Amino acid sequence: MTLRPALQPLPILLIAALALALRLSGIEWGLPNSLHYLSYHPDETVMLVHSTTRFGPDGLDVFAGQFLPHFYNYGSLQLVLINIAISVVSAYSPGRHLGGDFAQQLFTCYLTGRVLTALMGTATVYVLWALGRRAYSDPVGLSAALMLAIAPLHLQHSHFMTVDVPATLWVTLALLWAVKAVTDDNQTRALVVAGCFAGLAAATKYNCALVLLPVSVAALTNQTTATELNKTQKTLNCLAACAAAAVAYLAACPGTILESRLFVHDFLFEAKHVSSQQELWFQGTGIGWWYIARRNLVDGLGAPLLLTAVAGAVYAVRKHNFADLTVLAFALPYYLLVSAAQSRYARYEIPLLPVLCLLASRFMVELTGQTLGAKKRGAQLMWAGVVAYTAASAAFMLAPFLLVDPRDRACEWLNNNVPADAEIGMPDEPWFWTPPLSPYFSMPGPGQWIGLPDGEAEANRIVPFYGQQNDEPTSFDSRVLTGQSPPVVVMSEYEYFDRLRLRKSDALNYMAVLSRRYTKPIVFAAPHWLGGIRYIDGLPCQDLPHDMLYDSATVLIFKRIG
Repeated sequence: MTLRPALQPLPILLIAALALALRLSGIEWGLPNSLHYLSYHPDETVMLVHSTTRFGPDGLDVFAGQFLPHFYNYGSLQLVLINIAISVVSAYSPGRHLGGDFAQQLFTCYLTGRVLTALMGTATVYVLWALGRRAYSDPVGLSAALMLAIAPLHLQHSHFMTVDVPATLWVTLALLWAVKAVTDDNQTRALVVAGCFAGLAAATKYNCALVLLPVSVAALTNQTTATELNKTQKTLNCLAACAAAAVAYLAACPGTILESRLFVHDFLFEAKHVSSQQELWFQGTGIGWWYIARRNLVDGLGAPLLLTAVAGAVYAVRKHNFADLTVLAFALPYYLLVSAAQSRYARYEIPLLPVLCLLASRFMVELTGQTLGAKKRGAQLMWAGVVAYTAASAAFMLAPFLLVDPRDRACEWLNNNVPADAEIGMPDEPWFWTPPLSPYFSMPGPGQWIGLPDGEAEANRIVPFYGQQNDEPTSFDSRVLTGQSPPVVVMSEYEYFDRLRLRKSDALNYMAVLSRRYTKPIVFAAPHWLGGIRYIDGLPCQDLPHDMLYDSATVLIFKRIG
């Protein structure tokens, strides 16, 4: 059925509206309240401190001429955009929070940055539609846009003031203009625009500079255009795209040159962290490319959509037309790059999601178009099943944003049931995963809350890390349970899951003593992933990728027997 010309934009507008509604739902999760002053996502505080001078001298103030963040672990572009958004909100929409106290100002600034991310995530859905219809067909574009709108990982991280979803927008725009270079009468213009978007992608997230590869493919590949280009013209077009990328990158991240020494220091620090510093939660996770597929992408897309995307990638290799070469020229090198890293956060795969949704949609649309009768109906039912499973996964991923966080509920229980001067046992150093007995626990780094307001009083309650001890405290030290024997012990899934998975002897011994001297835990949990609740050594968990647990980590409270 063909829609009237006036109604033809309606499907993508409905999909974009759905994407925006999902991304704005629960957007206030984990923001400052009466219990905690900082976001439960620790990276958001890093972004906020460096994007505005409201909360630190090294922040940005673009309209006052302060456009260097003095921080280059990430590119500067998203910090600049956040600063502009906060400045506009401050100037034109004072609202209930900007004129309030410190926590209220934090709330508004976090929320502003999150809404910006949600808008950029929604824009990516629209751009993917444009990319799909230009590269393949209208049905492919609409299908790909719908799948990205409900892709669990993209949906979840569109709620956070971080760089991954915004960088993905610039990547998708670069791919769109690289494909447009084939059909645009002015190929040079299209390639320059594509190069600019590639530069903006790199200025947001450095490794997204790889999107310049498909732009170069577009410049150098012999395609049917109004005017056949010779080798010299193609080379010049490629150089023009690369030059545009360099100019756009430096305009968006000028500190690369203006603060070159600091830039090199921060860049190398982040590169070393990603490539060689394996955090506890990534130890024993096997080969990188397989871990990313079976863990991050299975949970980030849902197994049915991921398998369809893999089939779509094989199909694209077999077809290898220009659009296929363009998207694969980014997806394969990027996948290999993140696979080589020792830090294997799921968010690192977000720039791949539009391409995977596109490849899956192209495969299924063309499969249903090439078959007849029962095979066609079977293919349609299979695709409907993929969509339904992905939508259900998105619903489960969204649910924790709409409820009171387990940390807040656990903290309320502690405040109501444990005397204010009673000691509280913790097996590891409190951080963003810990119920906010101090409103500053979720500082960007563990232990940074000590010395801040309320820090000293809370430090004296927490065992073993800041209580009165003769020995240097260590994680999961069972002597605390047998010696000081605090009346309650609090722990998060972030603390016990990976230690038990790795069969760490200290954790196994700690849990054995805990089970003898303390009651079964009181469980504070968010709705669980498809498949229901999981257990490790009898303790409930969700077993999601580390950074997909930010809004739903399980918290346990154990009470001493007797």
